[in-house]
Amino acid sequence: MSRSNLTQWSCLAAVVAGGLFVTNTLITLLILLPAQGSLGEAVWLFRLVIAQSATVLLLVGVVGLYAYQAGAAGNLGLISFLVTFSSLVLAQSFIWATWLVSLGWALFGISSMQARVYPSMAAIVLIIGAVGAGTAGVLLSGGTSSFLLVYVSASSSVVLNTAIAWLGYSSFTKRAEEA
Repeated sequence: MSRSNLTQWSCLAAVVAGGLFVTNTLITLLILLPAQGSLGEAVWLFRLVIAQSATVLLLVGVVGLYAYQAGAAGNLGLISFLVTFSSLVLAQSFIWATWLVSLGWALFGISSMQARVYPSMAAIVLIIGAVGAGTAGVLLSGGTSSFLLVYVSASSSVVLNTAIAWLGYSSFTKRAEEA
């Protein structure tokens, strides 16, 4: 399998990961928050499996997303990739690393705007989702909690993960056309 094919398939992993994270967020909002008892526990376990699977796919996907624009993204692109990838790994163990994930995605969006490899609207949506998710995450982890903030956090997560899937789809389809 050539490097081009590996990049293409890892970008497809980003599409699937983004979709799984959006699904996970919607499950949380529509089913888990209102559910109680054994149904809530079963949904919580299902949600955990989805989140872990999506995280593994996203780790593969972010490599492909970066590889697709590496030549044009320069040093900022490399820094955004390193922050995003390492914070995705750390976020599995440290709650404070989740804001680093948002920072990494925001930087990735900025470097994508500069590189002009991905659709600029997708990069803008990525930045908006990352800033929203990061801000809501900091407020929630700081002890501020309200239903409105939970919904803002969830909405920002949906926007961020939709943008990740959009970037992956964009590079996957462009690679397929090039092949």
